Amino acid sequence: MVKPTGSAGTDGVRICATAGEVREAAAAVLGAENIFGAPNTTVLVEGFLAGQEYMVNTVSADGWHRVLEVWRTVKRRQEGANVYDYFELTDPLDDGGARVVTAARAVLDALGFRWGPAHLELIDAPGGAELVEVSPRFHGGIDLSATTAALGTNQVVDTVRALIGPDRYRAAHPPVAPVRAACSSVILLCPRTGVLTREPDWDALRHLKTFHSGKSRIALGQRVRRTFDMFTSAGNVYLVGEPEEVLADREVARRWAEEELAAAIS
Repeated sequence: MVKPTGSAGTDGVRICATAGEVREAAAAVLGAENIFGAPNTTVLVEGFLAGQEYMVNTVSADGWHRVLEVWRTVKRRQEGANVYDYFELTDPLDDGGARVVTAARAVLDALGFRWGPAHLELIDAPGGAELVEVSPRFHGGIDLSATTAALGTNQVVDTVRALIGPDRYRAAHPPVAPVRAACSSVILLCPRTGVLTREPDWDALRHLKTFHSGKSRIALGQRVRRTFDMFTSAGNVYLVGEPEEVLADREVARRWAEEELAAAIS
């Protein structure tokens, strides 16, 4: 795995199978700027972890950690990279969720995280959960209204509660937030490179039964790239509702990107 040491959203991340591919990927990283506009002066090369990837968002109050969200991430191989396909809010008490929750708590304790929010990314690997990254921050880019609809709270609200009244916060809330509704964020992958010559039928997404919110990254007349990271996607939609309905609408949204969005690009 080759990637910049300071970026986000799978920017510059490449999975390599040979030494030659590593050299090419490293040269591409060092010859570019990261998404924050800073030049890449170093590159990280690390072993590729096979297994299911999860994102875990927590809030800590004087060393007591509450797990708010466990997101199962699904990626698709495209343009030489593993790009995000969709995120799915997962029951933190099922087998995979429970393993990464245990690992997340151990990481927070080992690093001395005692107060406020944290965002962790872990792989449920064959040999046990492995840490990819951890940071004392909120989950960037997430729609807080969607997580509130699914959980009854969100990471920002819980952080305020934890900092204002840590004792009351610990007494009033279970250590793992229960999932009240299914929630999924579908990334709208650009299926081809070209110019957006007409507006795609966005209403087809807005009229989905479980549609909660959406965001577009593209505009009429814009030249778009076939998606190779989060920032070259066309946007995303959040779906919230009954599990079987969210699953059905998620597949509709994915087909929409492959068919309707493709037809709008020339």
